[in-house]
Amino acid sequence: MRSKKNKIQIVLLLIICFLLAVYLFVIFRDDIHTYFEQKRTVTVYLIRHGQTEANVNNINVGGGSDSPLTDTGITESQKLGTFLKDIKFQNAYSSELKRAVTTESLVLSQNNYWDSENKEIITMSGLDDINLGNAENLPLSDAVAQYGTEVTDFGNADDQNFVPVTGGENKYTFIQRFDHAMKKIVETEENHGKNVIVAAHSSASFWLQKKFPYLKDNGLKNDSYTILTYDGDEFSLISYNNSAN
Repeated sequence: MRSKKNKIQIVLLLIICFLLAVYLFVIFRDDIHTYFEQKRTVTVYLIRHGQTEANVNNINVGGGSDSPLTDTGITESQKLGTFLKDIKFQNAYSSELKRAVTTESLVLSQNNYWDSENKEIITMSGLDDINLGNAENLPLSDAVAQYGTEVTDFGNADDQNFVPVTGGENKYTFIQRFDHAMKKIVETEENHGKNVIVAAHSSASFWLQKKFPYLKDNGLKNDSYTILTYDGDEFSLISYNNSAN
């Protein structure tokens, strides 16, 4: 009789525990959901490199060439760093081109949390500027004289067969490789659910316009910052092409 009574008590206790667990879940389910959402949401600060000598002199410099920052480019990059100084970045990514890496180094040099002694900028070729083919390093006036106004035509974002007159990279190919790099970054970082900074080029606007078609068809400004979030499924645009000034 006592054994039977003990079994009933155990069953009743289990039922009470189950009901209590259900009650607590119902009460706190929004907080639980928010916790896991925050854990896996990645915030991306996408920046464009600072002003270069090529920018000032109207020389075509894309993914196949490079150009040093001007004094203005250096100063503006430091200003951007000061503006973002209180953002704690889990990691930093950049295109392999020196103008982007230099810009990001200057930005991070102003950051209150970045540990430059123990952390390095991770470079990725997928973030490189669109390749301009035979127009690389040509003054824009010479490129137009040689190839016509089509020198800046990279085709439609959905046309993988488009061939630029310069033999360079088309918009479709660029967007695909840039998207692959960005997804690799956020999928790597989503377990941390933190902030990351990514340094790229004006052509990153092609990828942004593909993701968010309502954006105007223009390039990113030097030393601009664009903020995106990634929730494990898709990107959301928080702010676009902003200046620290």
